[in-house]
Amino acid sequence: MLTKLQLDPAKQAKTARRGFTLTETAIVLGVVGVILGAVWAAASIVEENARISAAVEQFEIVSQNMTSLIQAGYKGAGGSNGSITDAMIKAGAIPQQYVDAADNTQADNPWSNADASNPQAAQGFKIYWGANNYRMSFYNVSHKGCVALIMQATNCKAGLAGCPVNVIVAAADNNDYDTLTKPQMTTTQAETECDYNSYSGGANSVEFDIAQ
Repeated sequence: MLTKLQLDPAKQAKTARRGFTLTETAIVLGVVGVILGAVWAAASIVEENARISAAVEQFEIVSQNMTSLIQAGYKGAGGSNGSITDAMIKAGAIPQQYVDAADNTQADNPWSNADASNPQAAQGFKIYWGANNYRMSFYNVSHKGCVALIMQATNCKAGLAGCPVNVIVAAADNNDYDTLTKPQMTTTQAETECDYNSYSGGANSVEFDIAQ
């Protein structure tokens, strides 16, 4: 006879062999999926924030370098069809960390490289020379990046060298665009502007006209 403290050996062996039921397995997989989804979302946010910080830094560095070149007497020589990207790379205004790995006459931005084979991806980062200003262009920018770059222009103190006089926000296919002649905007206004001009996936081109 078994005492209350003893287990039936047959029942004990059956209990030892018992595995997860389908319901338990589904619950475990569901929990793992939620955890992985949260990790992926967090990693995506971190990556996007890193791109935004890099783009703002790129804007600041290149605009400062351009200001120094212009003050030293640069007049736009060396450009072709208005683009002076290759000349600015050679002059050092566009540092090597932004130069396209496959083509050292082109530059990239944190969202887009200079690969022209994809018409919807545009062409990375370019500088154009105009009559009274130069234009700094970031192509295929994310929605959050678009807002951050507009706010960078907004926070730039008017009248200082390197501050934009115009900001152009365009859809990635360049079929829809707005020119902001007074880029003093709130974050909400910038959000609306980037929403209105977004292409599939929320991509925009953001361009700055900066006085020479």
